[in-house]
Order: sequence, then C-alpha cells, then structure tokens
Amino acid sequence: MVSTLRRDSSEQGLSGPRPLRSARLRWLRWNRSATSARLMAGAMVFCAMTFEFAKPAFAEPTTESTTPRERTPPRSDGALADANADRASTVDASFDDVSAKLEAIRAKHKAPALVAVSIGTADVNRENPAGLIARGVAGKRALARDADAKFDDQWHLGSCTKAMTATLCALLVQDGKLKWESSIGEVFVEQLSAIPEHYRSITLEQLLRHTSGLPGNLPADATLQMLMHSKATPERDRRVAFQIGMKQPPVSAPGEAFLYSNIGYMIAGMMAEQTAGRPYEELMQERIFTPLGMTSAGFGPPGLADRVDQPRGHRNAKPFPPDANADNPRCYAPAGTLHCSMEDWAKFVLLHLKAARGETTTLSPENARRLRTPSPKSVTDSNGYAMGWLITQRPWAATAAEPSGMVMVHSGSNTMWFCSVWIAPAADLAVMAATNAADAEAQAAVDEACAMLIEKAGK
Repeated sequence: MVSTLRRDSSEQGLSGPRPLRSARLRWLRWNRSATSARLMAGAMVFCAMTFEFAKPAFAEPTTESTTPRERTPPRSDGALADANADRASTVDASFDDVSAKLEAIRAKHKAPALVAVSIGTADVNRENPAGLIARGVAGKRALARDADAKFDDQWHLGSCTKAMTATLCALLVQDGKLKWESSIGEVFVEQLSAIPEHYRSITLEQLLRHTSGLPGNLPADATLQMLMHSKATPERDRRVAFQIGMKQPPVSAPGEAFLYSNIGYMIAGMMAEQTAGRPYEELMQERIFTPLGMTSAGFGPPGLADRVDQPRGHRNAKPFPPDANADNPRCYAPAGTLHCSMEDWAKFVLLHLKAARGETTTLSPENARRLRTPSPKSVTDSNGYAMGWLITQRPWAATAAEPSGMVMVHSGSNTMWFCSVWIAPAADLAVMAATNAADAEAQAAVDEACAMLIEKAGK
C-alpha cells in the first residue's frame, strides 16, 4: 500500500454536497483533497483526515427533498424474504427484511457489500432494544471471496465516531470531571510549556464544534507514518500526536471560525482521558458501549488477517486485510476509527433520537440540547455543525406539530469504508447505511439505501 497520507476521521477524505442519483436527501460529504473545511452551495463540506493511498477525488453530493408524508407502519414484503431465504445473513422475521432491495442497489453501484437499518422509539421493546423497523444486508465481505456479508457483521464508522466522542465528553461534564469551558491550558498543565499561547485558551466545546482554530489534520510526514505502525499504546501515540499538533500554525483564533478538525477531536478525547484518568478506549467501553449493550464495538478495521471473518475495506475493488495500512493511526480513535455492528450503532443512534424527542436518557436535557445546537460560526443557510452532528432541515422529516423538519446527519469514511446516518426526531425515525468501499459509487449506494428506508417508512 502506498504510504502517502490520507485518512478519514473519518475521512481525510470524503467530500461535500453533490446530487444523489436516487435519494432525495441533500447530503454531506467530506472533501478528501481539501486541507480545510468550507461552506459552499448551502451545504457543509468538511475535510477529514485520511491518508492518501491513491489519487482520489470523490464527486460532491446534493439533492432536493421528498414531499413530506405521514409515517405509515413498516410493511413486510414476502418477496423480499423469499429472495433472501437462503442467505447466510438471515434477517429475523419480526423485522422488515430489505435485503433484496439492498442487493439491487448494491449491484447497480458495484459495491462489495451494503447494509442498512431503520429505527424508531415506538418500536423499542424487550426483544428489540434498538427499535429496529427494517434491516437488511447484501453482497460479500471481500470481493472475489466466497463469504457473504451478514447483518451482525462489524462495519467501520469513520467520522461517525465523533458523535460518540462528543457524547462521552457530555457525560464527563455531567460527572463534573470536565466543563464545556475547560481549556487545553487548564487540562494539560504538565504539558503547558509545549502549548503555544495561542492554543492554551481553546475550550472543549470549541474542539467539539470545530471552532478551535486548529488545522484539520496532522502533517503528512514521516512522524505520522510512524504513528500508523506504532507498537505503543494509543494513549501514548496521542501524546506524540498532540506535540506535533501544537507545533502547527493556527488557522484562526479560537472561536472565530469553523474548520473541520480531526486533530481537535483527538485532543477532545485526550481531555476526557486526562480528567478521568483512563485511556479514551476504556472510557468509551465503560460509558458508551457497555451501558448501551454495544458488545461488538471496537477500534480499527474489524476482523482477523488470516481469515475473512468480517467485511474488509476496499480500494479500487481490492480488499485490504485488517492491518495498520487499512485504517487511520490509532491515535485518531476519537476522530474516527470505531467499528461495530449495525444493530449496535443503532443503539447509540437511538439514544440521540430519544433525547431529541425529549425522552429520558443518560444525557441531561441541557447537554443533549447542546450536542445538537449548531455553532453560529458553522451556520450557512439552514445547515450548521453542532457536536458530531450536522443539523439541517428536510420536508420529509417535518410533522404538523414540528414543521421545521430538523434532521441530525453525519457521514464517515476512512477511504475504504463509507457510512451515513440520518435522524429525524419529529418523525420518530432514524436510518443508517454502510458499505465496505468509499468510491463515488459506494457513496451513492449508501445514499440510495438511506433514501429507500426513508421512503419505506412513508416519508
């Protein structure tokens, strides 16, 4: 694999708005080649951090929205079930199986595999803790290998990790271990001499809102390559990366401008581990994964190198084994290296769907509201970045009681995987889709899968 840098934070890589072929969802994407985030054409275009293994340039997305309709109960489709009865990834009969529809989308865009799920709070019960409405999977774990993808496989979420990092920080604020106003200078007192004056006042909230003034990514140099193959702990690697980040010139004064920054989320994760006294990965297990029952969650590319037991990320139709070359350096975990099953991801998304609907969750109402309130510095037209979520509006997400149609959106990719999530609180609906590739066709497949689930829910 070529060693030029690029990576995701999921994405040093993916790009911003472009017209979707199927879904009527105006989309967000990360711009791989850009070194800074920008707002354009009424949609957010973020840079992510990916390492550049090949030339790439994803098209930019955008679309109009569908006409709002009243939500109808999920439908069961016997033909879909019959078409997938012999798949290894059998979908439970109590859920609407959309595997056949996903196979048609996957084949159209030549994605290796495609998985998707829709959820709602009204569908939560003892047997269905994630509130699944419809779900399905299609394709192969690795091209040219005889291994069907399964619904409970693990999928790389890239920058969709950011919402989880922000949620962890919110819980630590509730514990009194952190404050939204906690600054880098206050938290990293022992490293104060290595922190330039212009960075010392950066707050936790500014890091999570991408208004810290930090650059988007670490420089693509030999040190970053070393971090990719480091044998030290991720916590130790983050300290090295922190020192590199502090040597980079600021792009703005803290709080003055929006710039999508993977360095910023890495440092936010470090503030969590510094104040809680445990590595970020352990904190995520303790505060996010275990309470939500996310038993499949972990970091880095999923699976074992000696057998295809999980999906593998693809570039140029080539599957890559789950080694150091198949993901961002481990130090970037808070910005975008998490993997888990779709059902486990749904459990986390359900937390935010419930919170946005005013239901009781582990998040306080004040902190839940803060996590989804856009920074004024990021707002353009109806779009704005909050903490791990892009906030915008769609007619299909509106109801008579809540006509704004507010939606919470994010995408993630490390340039070998791609995923997206849409949360529509007023409609009591969230949809997620993922694939184990990240080229323009793979992204279009994810868009169409999300659109299909939205339309299937009667939107």
